[in-house]
Amino acid sequence: MTRLFIFLIVLALNIFYGCGPSKNLLESDVDRDKKSGGFATHTIKGKKVNPNNESDFNRLLSGKVPGLQINDTSSSMFDSTEIRIRGEINVLYIVDGVKMNASDINTSLIKSIKVIKGPHAVTRYGNEAINGVILISTR
Repeated sequence: MTRLFIFLIVLALNIFYGCGPSKNLLESDVDRDKKSGGFATHTIKGKKVNPNNESDFNRLLSGKVPGLQINDTSSSMFDSTEIRIRGEINVLYIVDGVKMNASDINTSLIKSIKVIKGPHAVTRYGNEAINGVILISTR
């Protein structure tokens, strides 16, 4: 029932704003919408991004973003952790406008991280972003 409600909201937003999944990922007009308060974002910049030189991107976010859960069920240090935004898995990772897996992200090159929560992420980045988006800018 919740997914149906979110789908209907996303559909209405797509019709109202005239955007959808085909929108270019390189467009960075998210800051403009942040002022309207229609969705929740959290940004990490500067030395706060990776002070301990963590190699696993999901562990890097641990304790830095409200509403973000890190599930470390790995049996060895080489397994990656699972990230959840508002209890949902399958988060979309976008690094400099390109979709990537969390395991492919080089944490030493990260300049800033922006986490977008809520249905507004779907109107910007398509249906893959239903559970949230993590935007990463590199140096």
